[in-house]
Amino acid sequence: MKQVQQFYHLYHMNLIKWLGTAGVIIATILRAFGYHTEDMIVGFMGTALWAYASYVERDRALLTCNIFILAVLLYGIFT
Repeated sequence: MKQVQQFYHLYHMNLIKWLGTAGVIIATILRAFGYHTEDMIVGFMGTALWAYASYVERDRALLTCNIFILAVLLYGIFT
């Protein structure tokens, strides 16, 4: 049972990381083509997934980076 839980956790975290990566890449493409509002929204979602992954894995450096990016994106979205 413990091996199944470890496998599920590893699979779940890899999925979260890849979805976050896809979000950040798509946001970068959107910015390059001038879709700035959409870029910030998609970038926020991708960064939020990475912040979650770094929190679960207790990676303080990555968590700090992603929280800062989330704050900047929130400011950009609402101003």
